Amino acid sequence: MWSWSWPRAGLLTAAALLALASGQIPSLCSGPEQLWSRRCCPAWWADGSACGNVSGRGWCRRLERAGERRAAAGSWGGGADFRLGWPGYFYEEVCECRPRYHGSDCGECAAGWAGPGCRRPHLVKRLNLWDMPEAQRDRFLDRLLQAKRTDSPRYLIYGSASPRPGSPLRLRRASLYDVFAWAHYVCVKHRGDGQPGSFAHRGPAFPCWHRAYLLFFEREMRNLTGDPDFFVPYWSWAGQPACDVCIDTIFGSSNASGLLNQASRFQQWPTFCLEESTHELDFELVCPPGPKRLIRRTPSVSGDLPSLQDVRSSLLLPIYDTHPYNESALGSFRNTLEGFLLPSDPQTLYPSMHNMVHYFCGGTMSNAAYSANDPLFLSHHAYIDKIFEMWLRSHPGNSIYPRDPSIPHGHRADDTMPPFIPVVANQDFMKSSLEFGYTYSEMTN
Repeated sequence: MWSWSWPRAGLLTAAALLALASGQIPSLCSGPEQLWSRRCCPAWWADGSACGNVSGRGWCRRLERAGERRAAAGSWGGGADFRLGWPGYFYEEVCECRPRYHGSDCGECAAGWAGPGCRRPHLVKRLNLWDMPEAQRDRFLDRLLQAKRTDSPRYLIYGSASPRPGSPLRLRRASLYDVFAWAHYVCVKHRGDGQPGSFAHRGPAFPCWHRAYLLFFEREMRNLTGDPDFFVPYWSWAGQPACDVCIDTIFGSSNASGLLNQASRFQQWPTFCLEESTHELDFELVCPPGPKRLIRRTPSVSGDLPSLQDVRSSLLLPIYDTHPYNESALGSFRNTLEGFLLPSDPQTLYPSMHNMVHYFCGGTMSNAAYSANDPLFLSHHAYIDKIFEMWLRSHPGNSIYPRDPSIPHGHRADDTMPPFIPVVANQDFMKSSLEFGYTYSEMTN
């Protein structure tokens, strides 16, 4: 692993370099020319035009109020919250791809499309882990190991040289898997203005951001493996008396101390971006170093996994989200799915659903900042996405992203999702998975 380090010199220089490390910022837009021009509109190799414009793939779009967003992001102190108005802190222009196209230069097919000109529909079915043939399931798990061991060819991550505030920042290569763990971590950080909440949790964007996250992971894994049908299978935890996939042949069992047993293929799987709670508002310190091994539930942790009835009760809720559009929203499907409401009584605040599963698994999974370090996270969230998809199909008339002016910043319909480029908005993912080229098995439970 190699890295670049620099002292805390002028804000403009540091801001430009930070753009390199913002997880999903493409390498095509990380050079000095793109950073100083504030323009991320690479030429598509096939026709040499910006965003493949000559071939009708996309165009270079100027972001609205990019300058204002950059000024606001830099005004909070403690380092700039570069997520605010993403990616306006770094770029004023980015590629906007036409339907069927994707990528920083619009040179790839969008999810759900394949073939020459991206004209052929492409549908993948995400399966239950237990419904997969053993050989197929083993191949999926081995590919996670491949992603953990392979440096991402397209991204760097932004970290720090030590956990001490004010220490030199650095960019470093990271494995493909770690880039995605970093992306989740950076969206869990509290807002840079000191207000509660995050950009991917505790608000209407919760299922939409995680849907985009899984789709991006699948895209990168397909690029890595050459398998156009790679998918993240789901862990159907509802009604299970224990974590039935936490066995050595799947995600690994743990010993009395919580460490994975020697027989697990993930036993030596390292984690990173730890101990964030002490630096939540410090955006000059991102991803404190300190790799450790995975930890899972220990005997001292109590509680149960959500029941099948909890899932069914959640799906009956007709309203997607309610005022004040945060973890206190009552009668809200989103807040119930996220796990802040009791599914049988959505007027009662009580740990449930998504949150309860994280708590039940314990250890790495129970810490929001670095829970994505555990590969179990992916299959847990695939099941959360499946429940979201079931709700969307059951309530087509109510599947509209809310637009109340009181919605917290980062969760509004038009707010863009950090750290994804091409730019996508929260409301873009409030539609059926079929429009993104995937579906689920067993859509009735």
